[in-house]
Amino acid sequence: MNRSRNIPKTIPACLSILLVSFGAAAQDSPASKPREWGKEAGPYQLSISSDRDKYAVGEIIKIAAILKNVSDHSTAFYVMGPGAFQFTMDIRLPMPAWIPWKPRAPLTPLGQQEMDPRLFTGRSGAEVLAGAEMTHTFEISKLFEMSTPGDYQITFSCAQWVGSLNDHSGAERPKVTVTSNQITVTVLAKQQ
Repeated sequence: MNRSRNIPKTIPACLSILLVSFGAAAQDSPASKPREWGKEAGPYQLSISSDRDKYAVGEIIKIAAILKNVSDHSTAFYVMGPGAFQFTMDIRLPMPAWIPWKPRAPLTPLGQQEMDPRLFTGRSGAEVLAGAEMTHTFEISKLFEMSTPGDYQITFSCAQWVGSLNDHSGAERPKVTVTSNQITVTVLAKQQ
């Protein structure tokens, strides 16, 4: 009978150890890193992040892009087209350090289809409050050829018009290009 009283005490102790272990592991994950942002362009700022830093060849690489209104007033977010077409995705292939330039990763057949300019349907906009964010997630390894092991440098950008949707003055709105922070994801060679 004495053992049954000890069981409830050991379960919370085990749970505490597990929670501390998971908490320590979570601190090392990319999700716990502070979000990095590109430079402000007009009232906008863009951030990209990956769900992990390292992937095996063939794994899906996900990138989250967050466009934020960093001004103190409402503005419009303009969507330039469907899906991935909204962003210019600059994915640089892994190259030895002694080569001063890194070529862009080629599009996959799906990427060619998704990025086809004939899909461009015009622009639409939504008025958003100060501090509002618009988030998109892309499986970029399905859009770009990323099967070569090594470090891929990734940057996104997008064009945005500055101003409110409610501005009917007829004046041409200025356009800015918002560029994200740069991230690096590593594709690891398959174990032999």
